[in-house]
Formats: sequence, C-alpha cells, structure tokens
Amino acid sequence: MRKLPDGWALHRLLDVVTLPKGQVDPRRHPYSDQPLIAPDHIESRTGRLLEVRTAAEQGAISGKYAIAPGDVIYSKIRPALRKATLAKFDGMCSADMYPFRPTGAIDSRYLLAVVLSETFSAFAEAVSGRSGIPKINRSELRDYVLPLPPIEEQQRIAEFLAALDALIQRTEAILAKQQSVQSGTIACLMVGDAQPNWQRSTCREAFKLTSGMPYPSAMSTSGTVPIYGASGLSGRGHRELTAGPTFSIGRVGEGGVGVVHYIPGPAWITDNALWAKWVDPRWDAEFISSYLSWLNLRRLRSQTGQPLVTQAVIAPLALPMPPMEDQLKIVVIVRQLNTSMQQVAMERQKLLTLRQGLVEDLLTGRVRGDAAGAVLECL
Repeated sequence: MRKLPDGWALHRLLDVVTLPKGQVDPRRHPYSDQPLIAPDHIESRTGRLLEVRTAAEQGAISGKYAIAPGDVIYSKIRPALRKATLAKFDGMCSADMYPFRPTGAIDSRYLLAVVLSETFSAFAEAVSGRSGIPKINRSELRDYVLPLPPIEEQQRIAEFLAALDALIQRTEAILAKQQSVQSGTIACLMVGDAQPNWQRSTCREAFKLTSGMPYPSAMSTSGTVPIYGASGLSGRGHRELTAGPTFSIGRVGEGGVGVVHYIPGPAWITDNALWAKWVDPRWDAEFISSYLSWLNLRRLRSQTGQPLVTQAVIAPLALPMPPMEDQLKIVVIVRQLNTSMQQVAMERQKLLTLRQGLVEDLLTGRVRGDAAGAVLECL
C-alpha cells in the first residue's frame, strides 16, 4: 500500500467496531413491534433500504441481532452482492447479517462506504469462497485492515458521498417520472378513446419475425454496421443481415428478453434476438417498435428454464393500425420523450461513474474530502 497521508493510520476493522455477543427473541415485546432488516430488504451496492417491516409482520421466530441508530448492517452471506445499510432506528437484523457498531474512532457513514467499497468487497469475496455457501465469519473479519483518516476527514468524505448520492437519487426520481409520463402518453395515443376510427389488427398480420444469426466469429467487429443482440447494440461489423428499417426483439436471456429496439438502417441481428424480416406497408416499423416497447413483451417470457419470448407468443397480440399520418406523428412524440429520458439517464451514469472513480481514492487518501467537495460544486 502506498504511503498514507499525515494523520492517517492503519487499523483492524474489529478494533474500530464492535459486534453483538447475543441474540434477541423477535416474538417478544418490544422486539416483535420493531423493524427487522434482512438481506433481501437492502439494495445491492447502494446502501439503500428498500422496505421496513416489523418482526411480527414478517412472522419472525428465530433469534436476531438487536440494532441501534448508527449501526452499519452488513450481510455476511453472499458478500459479492454488497448489501449493507446504515440503521436509523432501534430494531433487529437477521442472523445472516452483522451489525457493526462504530467506536468513537470511525464515523458510521464512513464505515458504510468502507464495507461497500471495491477493496473490502474483494477481500470478503476472497475469504468467503472457502466454504460451500459464500459467507464471511468473524475470524476472517479480524484480518481486514483499513486506512483510517482523522474523524474530521471521515466526516468530509461521508458528507461528499451523501451529497453525490442525493444527486443520483434525484436523477433517478426524474427518470422514473419521465418513464411514467411516457407510458401514460403512449397509452393515451395508442389505446385511448380518442381514436375510435382506428382499425385494429394483430402482429401476425403486420409483420413477420425470424431469428437472427450468429455473427461470424472470424470477422472483424470494428466496422460501421451495427450489431444488435437481445439487449441492444453490442458492437459494429462489416456485414449486414438487413437493410432496415426494422426492429429487433430480445428472444432469450433475462437481461434482454422482450426488449424492443428500432433499427433504422443496415444492421446485423444475432441469434439471441428476433427481427422483422417483413413489415406490411400499412404500418411504420418505428411505430410498431414504439407500441411493442410500451406493451412490455418481457411479461410474456417463459417462466420455466431460460427466459424466452417466442414468435408464437407475439403473433396473436392485438396491434392498432392508425392512418400512416397519425403513426408518424406518434413516432415523433415518442422520439422526443425518449431523447429527454436518455439525457437524464446519461446524467445519472455520469454521476455513478464519478462516484465509482472517486470512492476508492477517497478511502485511501489519494483524493482528499475537501477536493472532492470542490468537484461536487462544479456539477
């Protein structure tokens, strides 16, 4: 490890936190009416608590650890998921978690950043792989050493990360609102009562789907022709499977199954996606793509084995057939909504990248908390 800044020192984790020595009965008062945190209640990697329910509401019967405000609750099973959160109330946590109680030497918010960091997670994953179910125990925690700055610097770092997280959550809230507006707008445009004279048809009549093909592995993927897979653009090559315009639908795989992508020009579509090899001229391909995206084809995926969406499932779906003039107007509106969402999504990704790039440097002293704060002021 590089030389630490002045005032920093190396400490064993269990020298700056304490661990519980006993459990409580969640069936007894007052614990039965207190919140109970389990690993499933925490969002991976972010420290966000997704839901709060009492022990009684969860029907808890086995022993739990008592927690207090300021404790950092860390899931000791499957540490690769990076599930940890800062307790803000008296309650309990699952026996599959450790409630780290900070001493006066470490700020609780700084501690949360430490246990969610790449460095700590790499350590936890390495030692937890020694047993069948990935799990880190107390003796292994004793071996972890962390660089610790003075408490004032810890607080500056924690405040910077909290402010950055607030910005990220704000962009996520804006994005969620835009997605809701988009969904509602498309619903009004395509299935509302304002279009009583539109003809109705089915996907079977409007287009014909076929599976894509594996991209020849011997060929370069550094060309200009887009290559689409189940999740969208995956590279660029020199060959085309379609001249476009058309659209693809993710055929297989949890990440992209049912996801629709409009393809305006020449492209290659791989075999984990379907694509429209023919579109009836009474429909615009981008209009169909927008409608199918709104329809959420993911909900039609198979629930057994590998997630799959087939042509047989899509073919009988109802599809409106507005006059071409109306289809093109709707396409313009959807494009505008998508552009707005993409801008917010890019801003969110920029903030996430900034956070990921800075947090390890902050926790090792390569970047100081006041310098990071100056960066935040420029955002």
